Amino acid sequence: MTFSKFLRINLAVLILTAATGLSAAENRSVRVIDAGPDGDERYYSVYCPDGSRAAVVKREDKTTVCTTPRDESKDVCKNWSVDEAARAACGV
Repeated sequence: MTFSKFLRINLAVLILTAATGLSAAENRSVRVIDAGPDGDERYYSVYCPDGSRAAVVKREDKTTVCTTPRDESKDVCKNWSVDEAARAACGV
């Protein structure tokens, strides 16, 4: 293997490693997935940046949104958006 080919291979590996690191950093946000309705409530699965999960429930007839925090303590219900409830559940 020539030195030029060696440099090109190492440069390609370096670029791929950097690109993978950047895409992994982008995935460290709170993700909210609509799990669907059940009666007059809509359920959301929340995936936190630290890998933990939480749940958010929105009642269709009210502006109240409830969330189960990561520590699985008592549900918290407030007048907030689904995204705000998800961030609160993840502690971010």
